[in-house]
Order: sequence, then C-alpha cells, then structure tokens
Amino acid sequence: MSRYGTVAKNSAASLLTAIVQSSDPDILQNLANVALQSIPGTYAVIDLALAGAGDGNAFTVTIEAGLKTDLVDGGFQSVPTVVCYAAANAEELKKEHGAVLPESGNIADSQVAGSTAGTLFMGMLVIGTPTISGATGPTGTTGPTGRTGPTGPTGLPGSATNTGATGMTGPTGATGTTGPTGSTGVTGTTGPTGRTGATGPTGPTGVTGGTGVTGTTGPTGATGATGAASTVTGPTGVTGATGPTGATGPTGVTGGTGVTGTTGGTGPTGATGPTGTTGATGVTGTTGPTGPTGQTGAASTVTGPTGATGPTGRTGSTGVTGAASTVTGPTGATGPTGVTGATGAASTVTGPTGSGSNWVNSEASLEGADVTTSSVAFVDLLTVNINVLSGPFLLIWMSAGVSSALGAFEVNFRVTVDGVALAGTGAFLSIANSPDTVAISARAAGIAPGAHVVKVQWKVNTPGRTAQIRPLTAPDSEHASLVVAESTV
Repeated sequence: MSRYGTVAKNSAASLLTAIVQSSDPDILQNLANVALQSIPGTYAVIDLALAGAGDGNAFTVTIEAGLKTDLVDGGFQSVPTVVCYAAANAEELKKEHGAVLPESGNIADSQVAGSTAGTLFMGMLVIGTPTISGATGPTGTTGPTGRTGPTGPTGLPGSATNTGATGMTGPTGATGTTGPTGSTGVTGTTGPTGRTGATGPTGPTGVTGGTGVTGTTGPTGATGATGAASTVTGPTGVTGATGPTGATGPTGVTGGTGVTGTTGGTGPTGATGPTGTTGATGVTGTTGPTGPTGQTGAASTVTGPTGATGPTGRTGSTGVTGAASTVTGPTGATGPTGVTGATGAASTVTGPTGSGSNWVNSEASLEGADVTTSSVAFVDLLTVNINVLSGPFLLIWMSAGVSSALGAFEVNFRVTVDGVALAGTGAFLSIANSPDTVAISARAAGIAPGAHVVKVQWKVNTPGRTAQIRPLTAPDSEHASLVVAESTV
C-alpha cells in the first residue's frame, strides 16, 4: 500500500473507496483507470494499493480519494493513471517492467504483489504527481550556553538552497547545568536537513460507535453567486436522491352503483392499496322492505360507477349459527378503482448531483461442471442478462482457459450483444491437454435503456476435434468468465 495524502473524516462524503479485481494485467489496468476517471473533480486520490486476492492468481487494486475540502495534506491534484504487467519470476518481471516503463512523464510509485497461488507476480506503475508534505525532523540535544561574545559584523546574505525533507523529532536530552554566558561565536553554516523518516504503521481501527441520533435538518443556505463558466467539462456526478413523494390528494366522490353484470373469471390479486382514514359511523337507519328480485340482465362489459353508500340499517338480533359449510364460495368481483388523487406539490429541494457512471454490473462464470464442444458453428458458452438504466455504453470483459485431448487445431471465441457479434479472438491448441488463454475487452455503443443479453460463444474450426474447459478437473488452469458493466462515458 502507498499513501499519497491524509484526509480528515468529517462526514460520510469525506472518503470514496473503489476496488477492482482481475488475474489479467490488461483487464486489471483498464478496470483501475476507468474507476480513477469516474472519481468526481471535488476529490483527490490519496491511496493506491496492489494486492493478491482469493485463492488463485487474482489481484486487486484498492483506490481511495478524499474530498479536497477535507484534505489535511498531499493527494493527486490531477487524476493519476496506472500501468499493470505480470510475470512468473523476478527476472521476467524486471523485463516486463522495462517494457511498460513510459519514455516521459512523472512516475509516483511502483508496486509488486504475488498471487496467493504462488505462480504469478503482478506489477503496477502509478503515473502522476502527488503533493506530499514531510514530517518535522528530530530536535538536537541542547548544549551548554556559551559566554556572550562581542557582536561581529553582519555578513552578506547567503543564497537560498533547496531545503530537504525534515527528519523525525528525536528525544529531548537532559538539560545540562547552565554555564557562564560565553561570547557569541560566528554562526556556522546550516547543515543539510535530514531525510524524512518512514511513516509508522497504521494502528488498528477502533470499534465503531453506535449511530447517533439524527439531528434536525438545518435551514437551506442562500444560493451562492454563479462562478465563471468553465471551459473544461467535469465528470458527471452521482444521481441525486429522489425527492419526497407529494401529499396524496383527496379521495374522489364515490359514483353511483352500476347494473350488476355476470361474475367474470377471477383475475390476479392486485397489490393492496393504502388504507384510507375511517370515517365517522352514521346513524343506523331502519331496514327497508325487500323488493322483488328483478330479471337478470345481459352480461355487461362495462363496469358502472359505484353508487353512493346508503345509511346502515339497524342491527337485527343474531340468528342461530348454521352448520359449517364445506364448500368455498366464489370470489367476489373486484370493486372499481377510486379516482386518482391530485398530484402533490413539487419538491423545492434539489437532490445532490450524481457521479459519471451508473455502474450496473453483472457477471457469469463456469462453476460446478466441465464443458466441451465439437461444433464448427458458434454455440453459447456464457450468458449475462443486464437491465440498462440509461446507457449508452456497455463495458465487456471475458477470459477463458481452454485445452483439448487432441492438439493441432484452432478454437474461436466471440462476444455478442443482443445476437450481434461485437468482438472475437482465437487460440491454437498445438499440444494435447496443454491449456491456452484468451481474453476480450470491448465497449458496445448505442445501448438503449432496458433489458439486453450479452453472450460468449465458442466453436472449433476442424471437424472431429473437441475443445474443453474444465473448472472442476483443472481448476488452476482452465476457466471461463464474463463481466458486463453499464457506463455513460
């Protein structure tokens, strides 16, 4: 872990954290740089850490950014970028480091981490310029005070030199006996400032206290003056919180009762609406005589309006309880829906501006079974169904480790979006049971909001040959995975 600054935790918004993961250096680099570019301009990156993860050859990059108004010191004032590379041993890792090293630019950090499986090393260069403040160096031991000498002539002003970082403060020595005041000697040349000491290890995180009582919302401050128009487009903020729901309008007048039609088939049960306020009980009226039963009319296809409710009759005496029925009566027809209340007043409080990307993610991987194909036409391997909120882009990454019992043929892979091929790759299996690795990183544009299907398909190009991916039989070398993320940029 390398820290480039310190932030004061004044609120939940003081610190942003993002973590990305992959076993492929190119994919890990792309994921980290996309996450860095999505950080709002009001934040500065203060930490980047590369580490091995899981129980295989996966790695993570942890990114932390502090709110600029809460920074104590340090931080990247411009968003940095990272370059990732991988190798199986130290000699190869040094070669890869030299191959990816940029010819120009500021390099802030270089990190290396080993996988938990012990078969792969991952390196990461951090490109950018952080602002770092040094710590105060140690105070020297106080010597005895000499006699005050005659004041010498004032020397010429010395030229300023670059002051080095201040070293750590040393322990204060014991105060010696005060000697006689000596004459003031000539001021000696200022020695070079000591090297900044190493930052001590971070202490353990304290126990999280209970959540305090939520205070009342303070009054909204006056709107500040509009600043000068910027010529640089800033990153889109995170989507603001939905404003409060408007008050429910008054219930409409109940319509008159329509002619009763024949009972239709029982429809699906609708969602239970909110319970209205119980009105006052009216005076119990007398029960009117029962009129003759009218002839049943033809089945109506239109539900008439509900009539006004008549006064409740006087409660009669309770009759003898009949025997319990064993037949369930038919479900009554659903009553008409009441008039929709007036829309509540519009909220006058604007929610906070959101960040640049929606980041609706979905992924799929082979688990629990080995798979094979002998098809010379593309067939499905992995499928991800994703519901896009706004679009218009999908970021797609896939990788696979594939082998065959018989070598000397090629196996092809491709990514499709809603049935349309987007990108493809292939691997030539020259040696039996010797796996090869393939990967695709692509961006699909013009994606409308709604449901979409992303697939990975594969095939062999030689009839009679069989390709295989065996996450159970060969979990350390064969796999298949697909990651899909929505983005607005």
